[in-house]
Amino acid sequence: MERIQFYPNELLKNKLEDDAKNKGISTSALVVEVLLKYYNLTPESRIPFEDAVKQVFEEIAEYINDKKPNFEFDLLNASETFRNIEMIVEGKPSTNRARIGRNFAQNLKTLFPNIEPVRINNSIKKSINNATVYKLVEITTK
Repeated sequence: MERIQFYPNELLKNKLEDDAKNKGISTSALVVEVLLKYYNLTPESRIPFEDAVKQVFEEIAEYINDKKPNFEFDLLNASETFRNIEMIVEGKPSTNRARIGRNFAQNLKTLFPNIEPVRINNSIKKSINNATVYKLVEITTK
């Protein structure tokens, strides 16, 4: 994927950043989705990236619903949408998976306060697929 620079005015920049934050995606991902829709370049069989993020997060919530603390998982195990990303989202699968993974990690404290990355000797544990391994934790109130 090629990088293109553009320089929005302050009003447009703020609007893009607010919309991206509300949708849980990067500003860059939002701009790509808006342009794909505008130019009618999104095949009907594919879903917008922002919808894939939402779907993955919903599947993760459902997956962990009946699990106990210290249960470990990665996003490939927890979400069928994440596993099949190349089939449903525009773009390269590895790029989309990485974008969703970063988005998930950035939103842990707000959307999934009961999930944290597994750490071993201050390093994040990786699965056989080189994906971050997460675990369920008990939420304690102060």
